[in-house]
Amino acid sequence: MTGQPDGRAAPAPGLGLGLGLRGKSIYTGGFLSVYDFLLRVTCPLVWHCPRQALVDLYSHNAGMRHLDIGPGTGYFLDKCDFPGPEPSVVLVDNSRAVLDRVTSRIARYHPAALFGDALDLDLGDAKFESVALLNLLHCLPGGMAYKCTIFDRIAGHLPSGGRIFGCSLLGRGAQHSQAALALMKLLNKAGIFHNADDSLDSLKTELDRRFSAFRLRAYGSMALFEVKV
Repeated sequence: MTGQPDGRAAPAPGLGLGLGLRGKSIYTGGFLSVYDFLLRVTCPLVWHCPRQALVDLYSHNAGMRHLDIGPGTGYFLDKCDFPGPEPSVVLVDNSRAVLDRVTSRIARYHPAALFGDALDLDLGDAKFESVALLNLLHCLPGGMAYKCTIFDRIAGHLPSGGRIFGCSLLGRGAQHSQAALALMKLLNKAGIFHNADDSLDSLKTELDRRFSAFRLRAYGSMALFEVKV
């Protein structure tokens, strides 16, 4: 990755989310226009995870050189309390609509936008203090062992003490509401989610294989993780 004169990472091809085409297709301007509303509804009422828990997750872990893979509409980046007023933020997604929306929303940070596949990342020699994977793993195809190879791709771009954090909806072994079970089944059938076999235990196993310091907890259908590299 080539740096810009101000020290920020320059946009480069070949980076992004790695969703299947059907999953990617929903992230259009129309869907993104209602995404924040859906977030406000589904987090507390369907997934039983308070939005504030995710805002706090960002504020407790985001560093001044931050990589955000799959930023949605940038809701949490917008709400986050960074350690200082001028963080360097790099956005990664395979939807141009997502990148445009988030770049505009957090324009005050002058973020760099990268397009491509999360599971085929080539970050060059870029270094970050923190990486966010919010609501990403449950969208990636394959089992948890395969999804978590993303940790291998990004860990080398963090210094000792750097943070990887995020959340993912679980398919098994969670305290699902009936609404959560119904919506999760629908989204898996549509190919938007790929988490029918994802569990808190399988995520813990993959984190244990890679890291000695991490925190993993569940809120209803959601797993929140914080890793210290």
